[in-house]
Amino acid sequence: MSRDIFGFKGEPFSVHPDNRYFFSSISHDKAITLLEYGINSRKGFMLLTGLKGTGKTMTCSILHEGLNGVNTVFVPTGTREPEKLLAEICRGFGLEYSEENHQAAFGKLMEYFVEQYKEGRNSLIIIDDAEVISDACLSLLNSFMEIEIEQCKLVQVILCGTPALHDRLKSVSSQLGPKFTFTVELAALSMKDTADYVEHRLKTALGEDFPLFRKSSYIEIYHYSKGIPSEINRVAQKAIEIANDKKASRVTSAIVKQAAAMLYGVSRRRTVKLLPVFAALIVIFGGAYYLMFHTMPLKKKNANGTACCNDRA
Repeated sequence: MSRDIFGFKGEPFSVHPDNRYFFSSISHDKAITLLEYGINSRKGFMLLTGLKGTGKTMTCSILHEGLNGVNTVFVPTGTREPEKLLAEICRGFGLEYSEENHQAAFGKLMEYFVEQYKEGRNSLIIIDDAEVISDACLSLLNSFMEIEIEQCKLVQVILCGTPALHDRLKSVSSQLGPKFTFTVELAALSMKDTADYVEHRLKTALGEDFPLFRKSSYIEIYHYSKGIPSEINRVAQKAIEIANDKKASRVTSAIVKQAAAMLYGVSRRRTVKLLPVFAALIVIFGGAYYLMFHTMPLKKKNANGTACCNDRA
């Protein structure tokens, strides 16, 4: 819809990954550089972790585009059955898979890796949403690392998942854990990167720079999205729709707040604004308590044992 409103050539904040809109922050640049090094050096297992929506899938897609001489298989989601995982990997590399002969399929796959190595080509397996992968599947992937040529792994594996994946792998058998070369973590965007991210996507969709969002609106987008790209997309897209309904030429901070209220039910700032109120109440009641008990008369006993009042001097 926003394509017709503002003349976009594409949807800048679509939920579907599109490499044309990839924004490479410092965190993403670092991740791609380290993963490229691991693949080209044939290091074996690598981990790419990050909160949901930080761009792990698109990062791997961009990584793949920049690799030369690397055959890649994407497994879109972690699976719990090693037979199904093996079948997906075999078919991804163009090999036939027979359910009746699991061992033969595994042997054929290993032969393929050896042939690719001799031809100077590398093989890469990327498994997305790997936090749900089973221990049996991890064991299968581990078995790919048992054969080396000239101290080089024949196949490289990148497991993509949430930070819980890294914690989980610490608890699995020690036969797997030590073979991971390194863990790369994608961080959420900073407020500056959030603004640059939005402007980059707008420029890509429009073909030119256009200040559709007011500068103050970026503060609100960052506040509600917490710098998570997928949430930035949701808030920005909803704000554009509201701006269209209002016949507004620019997206203001007020429009972003309205968009967030529609998306999240209530304004996330509401609880934050209440904090100063509670703090003021604490000060008021604390002061009243102090005055009550530190200025009231003290009771003092006379010689005959009766009490009398004696004000503090």
